[in-house]
Amino acid sequence: FVYLFAEGDENMRDLLGGKGANLAQMSKLGMPVPYGFTITTEACNQYYADGEKINDEICAEIEKKVRIQYQLIPEGESAEAAAENMAFQDGTEE
Repeated sequence: FVYLFAEGDENMRDLLGGKGANLAQMSKLGMPVPYGFTITTEACNQYYADGEKINDEICAEIEKKVRIQYQLIPEGESAEAAAENMAFQDGTEE
């Protein structure tokens, strides 16, 4: 249900959506992509099947990916500083 950008690629468009597949491919090409992950279209479909609730399995996967992302933050840099140094996917800043 959840893929790190580094786990996907451009061929996973149906699963990751256009933006998710593009970010994954950019990551694979070594382009500067912020830390992140994509919640799949399957997760979205499951959300609606579960009465617009995020089930425990999806929550657990999201939590796992967030923990992995925190491990990627350079030593000595806070999560807040790492976030401030990144632009959002659409090019705007917080």
